[in-house]
Amino acid sequence: MRTMLLATMVALVLGPACDRKRDDKPVVEVKKPVEQDEPSSGRDVKAPPVDLGAERARLVSAIEERAARLDARIDELEKRGDVKSKEAVAILRAKRDQARAKLSELGSRTQENWQRFERDVADTWSQLERDLDEALREEPPSGREDAR
Repeated sequence: MRTMLLATMVALVLGPACDRKRDDKPVVEVKKPVEQDEPSSGRDVKAPPVDLGAERARLVSAIEERAARLDARIDELEKRGDVKSKEAVAILRAKRDQARAKLSELGSRTQENWQRFERDVADTWSQLERDLDEALREEPPSGREDAR
């Protein structure tokens, strides 16, 4: 009887221990500390360094090309000769001059704010091109309205 009682107690104690799943084991994660070149700089360590001189030259070149194409298309709009087109041309040229003026900030931009500046300049020129596209899509008035 003692043997049977002892075997039952052993089975009750050891039984649940044998049913434990392997997933129940605690998992220990070891994370590698992030290495920083310049901890106080605040810039993204993963971002590769930018050669600002080359980037500035590239941006100026790209803007000059966009400006030349834009000027040719503005001249095309001006050739329509109607009042609405002339007003649109004046507005577009003023916006173009403002967009070019942003390039004067080029020298004051640093590594940390270069990408934001470059994106802002590109967005400004893209908006100007969309405005010109819209002005060119508008139908010019018929010849009778110009004769008034």
